[in-house]
Amino acid sequence: MSGKLSGLQKRLTKVEKQLADRADRARRAWLAKCNCKDWTLAGPAEQFEEQMKLRCPCHGFRRLGKITRLLYTEPGSPPTRLDELIATYEAGLAEAEREQAHDAQES
Repeated sequence: MSGKLSGLQKRLTKVEKQLADRADRARRAWLAKCNCKDWTLAGPAEQFEEQMKLRCPCHGFRRLGKITRLLYTEPGSPPTRLDELIATYEAGLAEAEREQAHDAQES
């Protein structure tokens, strides 16, 4: 009887490893589709807006990483269209992170 259990345990361990390997490959393939960025250069408002409109196939909301604003304005000038877009992006990012945290708690 002990020999049968030992063989069963070996087969079970092999199947578990195969499933874990398959899940790992699927996760890596899924993440390879991610188009989120670590850093974004925010220049003209129109170009930044186009970057904002893109969605990530993995995460939904596309993360633009650290945003470096490249637009010169005089000190004390009213907010520009780019400033408004960055604020809109940051609000969307905060909402996406809240949803992700909520989803993680439900899992």
